[in-house]
Amino acid sequence: MSRRSFLVGVGVFSVLIVGFLGGLWLLLRYEPRFYTRLCAPQEHRTLNSQQFYKTSSSLFSQIEEGGGFSATFTEEQVNGYLSEGVHKAGLGDKLFPEGVHEPRLAFEPEHIRLAFRYRSTFVNTVISVSLKAWLPGNESNLLALQLETFKAGLIPISAQWLLEQVSEIGRINGVEVNWYRYEGKPVALLRFQADRAKPNLSLKRLFLDAQTFTIQGDSVEARPGIR
Repeated sequence: MSRRSFLVGVGVFSVLIVGFLGGLWLLLRYEPRFYTRLCAPQEHRTLNSQQFYKTSSSLFSQIEEGGGFSATFTEEQVNGYLSEGVHKAGLGDKLFPEGVHEPRLAFEPEHIRLAFRYRSTFVNTVISVSLKAWLPGNESNLLALQLETFKAGLIPISAQWLLEQVSEIGRINGVEVNWYRYEGKPVALLRFQADRAKPNLSLKRLFLDAQTFTIQGDSVEARPGIR
């Protein structure tokens, strides 16, 4: 091989590498439209966080009083709380794994879409997740979440990290998480009040629509000292 041919080969190889890395960078920098859409101004985030807290407080009061309970949350309320309320309550480290920032949720019929910015020494990208959610009919306090897509920018990635994080967050917050596969996709079964011999709430309906979700159920009035 002549010196000129060698230099030409090196040049072509360098162009291919630069092109590949540049394309990879663009794919990782992609941000889903729903993620950018949910970036509300500061004053709106504060109001939405307060509304989320008010609706949550009403829901918890209904559960404590016993009987039927129902609450409807909007995307704006949930994302306002995720951006402000969580941190004001000192729950950021408990809910968000290391490297996770600016989480946002979008609601669609039967689906939840989650995205967050992930930062590390070498990576700065938006991770997006699409989940199908439903209440299995055989138990009263069980929520099923099927993982449909998991991407960094536009690049599909292994779901193992996410599975581990969901299980760990559930454990910290007293929710039992079990995984199985359905139609080749992982499904998380989240069991609430798993540590109670007699759970005092029963989830009856989870309704996901465009930009809102509604939870309904029944509860037995909690008695002091009984779990």
